[in-house]
Amino acid sequence: MLPDEIKVALSSLIGFLVTEGLKALFPNVDIAPFVKVISAAVFTALVMFADGLLALVPPEYQSVVAGVLGLIVALLGAFGIHGVFKKTRRIA
Repeated sequence: MLPDEIKVALSSLIGFLVTEGLKALFPNVDIAPFVKVISAAVFTALVMFADGLLALVPPEYQSVVAGVLGLIVALLGAFGIHGVFKKTRRIA
């Protein structure tokens, strides 16, 4: 089972990518009603795929893999916060 941190990160990333992708494909169409449905479908498929991959890991190593994945999410979040902070300092 994927850690909750990974699920939240995936959900945010997929929501952003689906929204921007649909905006690029259909620039003159209101896509708001479709974004949530498409994002939920893509998110569910990716979580099920990742859970299947995680099931291939032997049970004694699953906690280690989950911890490493959590660390990766934390590092990516820290880099994202750092990038936003640098942009706001440049503007101010």
